[in-house]
Amino acid sequence: MAWDWWLRGLFAATSHLPALEAFGLPWQVMVGTGVVVAVILALSCIASVRRVFVVDPAIVFRG
Repeated sequence: MAWDWWLRGLFAATSHLPALEAFGLPWQVMVGTGVVVAVILALSCIASVRRVFVVDPAIVFRG
């Protein structure tokens, strides 16, 4: 991508810092984060669809 050059530069510039040497992101954390995001999305979609089905069509098309 054209805009990610600064992020690659940031990682290259900070890769030698001792505070960041042990930083790692295990695959379990990534999968867990994805699952949590998927659950939040599913709950919000269900809540929105439930509101659509509960509302009386006369209220929506009144006017």
